Amino acid sequence: TNLLDFPKELLKHFILERLETFNDLSNAAATCQLFSQCVHENQEYVDEKVSRTISYLPYTTDDDRLYVDKFLETFTSDAKKLELKYCGSYFSDWMSANYEKLSSIETLRLPDSNIGPEEVKVIAPLIEENPHLTTIDLSNNKIGDDGAIALADAIMGCPNLKVLNLKKCAMGAIGLDAIVKALERKTTLEEINLSDNFPEVFRYSHDEVREWPQTLAKVLEGSQNLRKLSLAEMHLELTSFIPIIQSLQNKKTLSVLNLVRNRLEDATVQNELIELLKTTPSIEKISLGQSSIATDTVTQIIQILPSHLKSLNIAELGLGDDEMVEISKELGRFHSLEKLNLSSNTFMCRGAAALANLLKTNRSIQKLFLDWMPSLGAEGIISIAEVLKDHNRTLEHITLNETFAGIDAVTAIANIFSENKTLKILDIGNNDLKTEELITLKNSLESNRPPIEGFMIPCNYPYVEFLPDGTERAIEPDEFLKASADLINILKKIPTIKNLGYSDRYQISSIEVDAIASLIQSAQLTSLDLCTSRIPPDGLIMIAKALKANKTLESLALDLNEVDDDSLTEIVKTLNHHPSLKWVCLQIENDGLRKAKIILEGLKDNRKIEKLIFRYFSAVDRDLESIRNLLNKTEMNQIKFTLGH
Repeated sequence: TNLLDFPKELLKHFILERLETFNDLSNAAATCQLFSQCVHENQEYVDEKVSRTISYLPYTTDDDRLYVDKFLETFTSDAKKLELKYCGSYFSDWMSANYEKLSSIETLRLPDSNIGPEEVKVIAPLIEENPHLTTIDLSNNKIGDDGAIALADAIMGCPNLKVLNLKKCAMGAIGLDAIVKALERKTTLEEINLSDNFPEVFRYSHDEVREWPQTLAKVLEGSQNLRKLSLAEMHLELTSFIPIIQSLQNKKTLSVLNLVRNRLEDATVQNELIELLKTTPSIEKISLGQSSIATDTVTQIIQILPSHLKSLNIAELGLGDDEMVEISKELGRFHSLEKLNLSSNTFMCRGAAALANLLKTNRSIQKLFLDWMPSLGAEGIISIAEVLKDHNRTLEHITLNETFAGIDAVTAIANIFSENKTLKILDIGNNDLKTEELITLKNSLESNRPPIEGFMIPCNYPYVEFLPDGTERAIEPDEFLKASADLINILKKIPTIKNLGYSDRYQISSIEVDAIASLIQSAQLTSLDLCTSRIPPDGLIMIAKALKANKTLESLALDLNEVDDDSLTEIVKTLNHHPSLKWVCLQIENDGLRKAKIILEGLKDNRKIEKLIFRYFSAVDRDLESIRNLLNKTEMNQIKFTLGH
C-alpha cells in the first residue's frame, strides 16, 4: 500500500508506534519528507523510543536526497547501530561529510552494498581509533585485495572489535594476509567469517598462499571468547588446516564451526579435528559437508558431538548403509537438533530405514535435506514417507531434489498429507514424474488440503524423442499436460501456499500457463521459480498480465530466452512497476547482452528490486564491462547485481 494514501495524522501515529522497524523508505521523496517531518516534530518521543538503527535505505535521485539526508541526520546523531543494505556509493558520499555524527557507532553492517576499494577507504576513518565499534559486516561486497589492505589498516586501530564478517569479498592471498595480520592482537574477537574468498584459488601457486593461515591460527589461539568461525569454500592446502584446527582446541565458547567444501582428507587433519571436538563441548552448529572426510571419521565425530547440537551438515561424504545405521543411532541422543543435511550420500534402503526410525522418535528436527540421492530407491523413500505420515509431527521442511522416481515412491509422498498437517515445505523438484504420478499428487492435495506453504513441483519432461541429428525433442502427451495443469490449479485451493517452484521444463504449455497465471492472481504467492522452463512469448505476456494483479510476490525467476524485444520490454515494464518484487532472476543466455540492455533500461528508475541476477549469462569480458557501465548509468545502486548461476 502506498503510505501516502493514509490520512496524515494516522500515518504519523503509525510511524511513531513503529520507529524501530519502520525503515523502508521505498516511496521515495514524498514519504521521506513526511517521515522526516514526523520525526522532527516529535523529537523528544523519538529520542526515547528509537533504536537508532537504519536497516534499509533505497537509492535515491538527486531530487530525493534532501529528504534522505534529513532521515540519516535524524537517526545517526549519537547512533549505536548503522545497518544498511544496497546503499551503493551514495551512502559513502554522505558519510564522508558526516563522520562526527557516527562517532558512537557500535555496529556497522553494510552487506550487499556494491562496496569496492574506494568505498572502503571512505568507511575506514569510521573504524579507525573507534573505541565503541565492536561489529563490522561488509559481506558480499567486491572489496578485493586493495580494499582489504585499506580495511586492515583501519582495523588495527579499532581496539574492541568482536565481530568481523568478510564473507565473499573477492579477497585473495594478499588481502587475507593483510586482514589476519591486523587481527593478530585482537583478543576480543568472538565471530570471524572469511568464507568464500580466494576467487582465483586455482591460479595461486603455493608461494602465493603466503602466511595468512598460520597467522590466522595465532589470531584464533589468542581469541579466548571465540564463538563462531566460518572458513567455508576456502580451498586451503591440507597443511594449512592443521595449525588452524589446533588453535581451536579447548575453546570453551566455540558454538559454530563451518568448514564446508574444504580439503580435509588428510588423516592428520581429521585426527586434529576429532581432538578439537573432544575439547569443545560448546559446539551447537557444525558444517563439514563436501570436505572429503573419511566415513569412519564422520562416525567418530558424531559420537563425540554434544547432545545439545542444533545443526549438522554431513552432505556428500560417501556415507553408506553401515555408516548411516550407526550415525542414526547416535543422532537419537540429540534432542535439540533442528537442521540435518544428508544430501549426496550413498546410503540405500537400510540406511533410509535407520533414518526413518530416528524420525519416528525425534521431536526436534525441523529441516531435512536428502537431495541428489537416487540410491535411496523407492523402498527408502517409502520408509521415510510412512514415518512422516504416521508418527513425525516436527519436520516442517524436506527436500528430495533429483532423488526418486516411480509411482510407489510418489504415492508414499502423496500419502503423507493424509495424516500429517505439520509439513510446510515439500521440495521434490528435478524428479522425472509421469502422468499417473502427477495425478496421484493432485488427488492427495485435493482431498487432504494440507497447510503447505512451499511446493517445488517435479516437472522434468518424461518423454523424449531422439532426432536424426542427435538432438532431443520433448514429447508431452495431452494427458500429461492436463495433469500438470490440474496439479497447479489445486494449489489455488490451499490458502497457505506462498512458494511455487516449477522449473526445468522443456516448454510449458498454454494450459499450464493458464494455471500458473491464475495462481499468481488468486494466491498470496511470495516466491515463484520458472527458470529453465521455456515459456512461449504469448505465455510470458499472460504471466506478465497476471503479475499486474499480484501485490505479494517478492521473488521471481523467469526464463526469457524465447521472448522477442517488444514482449521483453512489456514484461520488464511490469516488473518495474510491481509493488513488492525484491529479488529477480532472469535467464537470458541467448543473445544475453542485447536483452540485458533492454532489461536495465526498463528498470533504470526502479527503487524496490534489491537483487537482480542474469542466470547462465555467457557474455565475454568486454560485454560484462558494457553491462557494468550501463548499470552505473541507472538509478539502481541499491541492486546487488549478479551474473551467473
